[in-house]
Amino acid sequence: MKRAPKISCLLAALLLTSLPAASADHPDLENEQVIGRNKEPGRTTSFFHTDAVSAVQNDPTQSPWFQSLNGTWKFNWAPNPDSRPATFYQPDFDVSSWDDIPVPSNWQMKGYGVPLYSNIPYPFKKDPPRVMGEPPKEFTSYAQRNPVGSYRRTFTVPKDWLNRQVFIQFDGVDSAFYLWINGKQVGYSQGSRTPALFNVTEYLAPSENTLAVEVYRYCDGSYLEDQDFWRLSGIFRNVYLWSAADLHLRDFFFHAELDDACCDAKVTVDLEVMNYADQPRKCSVETSILTLDGKPVAEFAPAKFTVPANVTAQRTPAPVVVKNPAKWTAETPNLYKLVLALKDEAGKTIAVTSHDVGFRKVEVRDGQLLVNGKAVDLKGVNRHEHHPTEGHTVSVESMIEDVLLMKRFNINAVRTSHYPNDPQWYALCDKYGLYVIDEANIESHGMGYGPESLAKNPAWKEAHLDRTRRMVERDKNHPSIIIWSLGNEAGNGVNFEATYDWTKQRDPSRPVQYERAEFDRNTDIFCPMYATIQRMLDYVSKPQDRPLIQCEYAHAMGNSVGNLQDYWDAIESNRQLQGGFIWDWVDQGLLANVPDADQPKTSEQNSSSKPKQFFAYGGDFGDIPNDGNFCCNGLVQPDRVPNPHLYEVRKVYQSVKVSPVDLAAGKVEVANKYYFTNLDRFEASWLLRKDGREVAGGKLGRLDVAPRESKQLTIDLPKTGADGAYLLTVAFALAEDTNWAPAGHRVAWDQFELSGSRRPTRTAESKGRLGLSQDDDSFTIKGNGFVVLFSKKSGELVSYKVGGRELLAAPLAPNFWKVPNDNQYRNNYLSRLGDWRNAAAERRVNSFEAKPASDNVFLIAVESTLPLANSTYRTRYLVRTDGSITVTAQYEPGEGKIPLLPKFGMTTSLSAEFEHVAWYGRGPQETYWDRKTGGEIAVYKGLVEELIHPYCRAQDNANRSDVRWVTLTNADGKGLRITAGKELINFAVWPYTAADLEAATHDYQLPRRDTLTLNVDLQLHGVGGDNSWGARTHPQYTLPGDQPYEYSITLTPVK
Repeated sequence: MKRAPKISCLLAALLLTSLPAASADHPDLENEQVIGRNKEPGRTTSFFHTDAVSAVQNDPTQSPWFQSLNGTWKFNWAPNPDSRPATFYQPDFDVSSWDDIPVPSNWQMKGYGVPLYSNIPYPFKKDPPRVMGEPPKEFTSYAQRNPVGSYRRTFTVPKDWLNRQVFIQFDGVDSAFYLWINGKQVGYSQGSRTPALFNVTEYLAPSENTLAVEVYRYCDGSYLEDQDFWRLSGIFRNVYLWSAADLHLRDFFFHAELDDACCDAKVTVDLEVMNYADQPRKCSVETSILTLDGKPVAEFAPAKFTVPANVTAQRTPAPVVVKNPAKWTAETPNLYKLVLALKDEAGKTIAVTSHDVGFRKVEVRDGQLLVNGKAVDLKGVNRHEHHPTEGHTVSVESMIEDVLLMKRFNINAVRTSHYPNDPQWYALCDKYGLYVIDEANIESHGMGYGPESLAKNPAWKEAHLDRTRRMVERDKNHPSIIIWSLGNEAGNGVNFEATYDWTKQRDPSRPVQYERAEFDRNTDIFCPMYATIQRMLDYVSKPQDRPLIQCEYAHAMGNSVGNLQDYWDAIESNRQLQGGFIWDWVDQGLLANVPDADQPKTSEQNSSSKPKQFFAYGGDFGDIPNDGNFCCNGLVQPDRVPNPHLYEVRKVYQSVKVSPVDLAAGKVEVANKYYFTNLDRFEASWLLRKDGREVAGGKLGRLDVAPRESKQLTIDLPKTGADGAYLLTVAFALAEDTNWAPAGHRVAWDQFELSGSRRPTRTAESKGRLGLSQDDDSFTIKGNGFVVLFSKKSGELVSYKVGGRELLAAPLAPNFWKVPNDNQYRNNYLSRLGDWRNAAAERRVNSFEAKPASDNVFLIAVESTLPLANSTYRTRYLVRTDGSITVTAQYEPGEGKIPLLPKFGMTTSLSAEFEHVAWYGRGPQETYWDRKTGGEIAVYKGLVEELIHPYCRAQDNANRSDVRWVTLTNADGKGLRITAGKELINFAVWPYTAADLEAATHDYQLPRRDTLTLNVDLQLHGVGGDNSWGARTHPQYTLPGDQPYEYSITLTPVK
């Protein structure tokens, strides 16, 4: 094999003896100055092919110069460095008895060591740059001080590679590793989220080669990788070999500068050619731009090089002008092929490569972020790379699933929180259309933002710079990336000033942001996290030189994302508020077996069936330190099943708005909130419902409404009267198939009440008489086919029998307590509102009165005193001869300070046979007071098990809001109907009790009772969502304890 010369711009191997910060025992792992040895500089993701046709197809597996090393490797895990097989890299070291492990993978996901979830605390003793100090005894790292994974495999390179330069590339290894080939050390790497590329030419044998990789769980680089995620280890991204001729195109950078009108583009391409030969070489690079179907668009004059021996040379050919190319945006992801052919002095092709590119312009001007001259709104989400069974190893199929879900739910932007993602992710964002904030792999949250912050320590400057450089160099040619981010939650100081300055010099075409810079010079965008609506409005109360785009907001932990519509009402009210990125995309739960004690018994489970599983979070593996379920903040569950709040996001993020003009005449106004899409891309339609059921509808065609314009139209509606409540929905769906959704996919809708108000159902008074009886404890009313029983002690309806069948399994009791959700568990809800937990049970009945209200109606009136400030609670029952019962609940506050009511409602139980639920209200997904914009009003039905939602941490769920009526029936269609009075109601039905729900920490701990819990509420505390560590539900979605409340419901047997 030819010896590979060193490239001049590589970091030289450091003299370890001159580095005072180094640990004598672990000189590389615990030295912030050692960030790699013998690694190649960063380069764009590209592969070499033999001809232009192959290059355009750009399938590396079809190149003769590519060889994947993914697959089965031999593996040994050691809990600490001292117990590792220190000489395993020697070819004669016998690894035949070692385990097999798939590469790529995280070794914890294959049964080695412990997955550990931590948000801020370091999982080792904090003593930078050291990671091997003695931590507290309860820490997982006390016994497993720094686990080491030793990997071995063999490979053979093709014979025609023997006179070429051969490289090995690791796309991601966590956290640090040494590399040997045939017993010789090749190099060292840290920085887990960008490629580690080594020239291995001089180490190869013409026959079989032994490859050895020693991976350490922690290194000094771990201080910069303190992200809020599972701490997982191993070779977790692709590994492969590729070869190149001695003379090859090492790197390139595509620049497309649009003119002021964002019409024509001046295009340049920076080229870098490497010559590994021992003498100068002449060559040329022929560059062209093609459409994706191969049609020529532009061709550059050949760039001619004379490259000195053993160095690189750079050239930028004269620019070409491309007239009005199709522009790239997230709405219109128009791509072209950049094709680059390297030829030798005689004109013979050496290799061809390609890259998808796009024509677009990004700038911050006049205090706004502009894409192709338009001040776009970023309707974004943060995304961790996560898979429930594979950890941080994410397949292309899983990536595509994420992209398609994001597009279908109206998300147009993603932040790669908090590290560069797998290279394949960006190609998908280019293809399908997502704006990307690409973020450097830097977060040192555990060091704080004060004097200890590594951002302020010049000794860590190169470590910061290296991570930023490698991100930019790898990803610079992706049009989807519109903003570079310097990192996350790492303080601010000289090191981030340096990374900002380097990035702006290297790529002036993109803005650079960093949240911790706030108003300092080293961010082009003010990108706070979790700013309140008022803080946003305060910022734009006067003109600013930078837009406000929240890098994180709407913390989606558990049952969350309340008041999102309020955020966007504010955002759309000011030109300098341009959106934000919800935290975050996916619940980071890991699929694990339910503990043996909670597994189904043998009689319930076939011995050959799989064990019951659940989504585990921090602490479930005995990992310490941990932050519990704080990793479960997703819009989707770990398996990508949408959480209910994703439907709210889809509605709030939609880019078509329909407003009423004259509904009686069918006139509405349609506003196109897209920036680059005419509404003629969609098929508009209307649907008319009467009392929740469809009665008419029609198509409105493909409306010609230009971006950011509005248009009025008249819908030819049928005549409506006052015989019911009529609701009109106007919707927009894809008119044709796209690469992200089929024709017919609904992208937007709005709904309006046309005529008739929602009127309470009035039960016609039937003939007959009511029979009355009582004893010391109860009062009984009998009618034609029914019997109801009231407790004099509690004032509750305790039995409701119809046709001999008991409809109630528990009394209908007042209820003021809402089981908390994650936001509430973390904002002192239990202590602030806890006095209401037992208020219903501790009330004192003052009076119980029973008397006729009319010939066919009997009245039961109960007055009670609540323990909170001697407030008054009254219940009124009107029992009719048809068996219906109208229940009115009234609350009057007493004197003194009374906390917010968690809810004002009633609760009861029914037999589990009444599992068939239908309702007229918002749906079909769960909705809450502050999260119901996405719930369309209609009649829905489903089983109880379909209505509940299994959040990773068990908590309040399944509420439906703005409900007119709800029925619970058995398989024969018999059961109970509840109809709202003047006020709309909420309901939730669970196959477990509220006590079960509050006691459980995981969904699998929730039993299935033989009764159903039914909650029927006037209103309940909103879910909140500004953050999950103290922010409270917005006041307008709470129930002040010093205000009176009243509502009515009517119970009717369904026969």
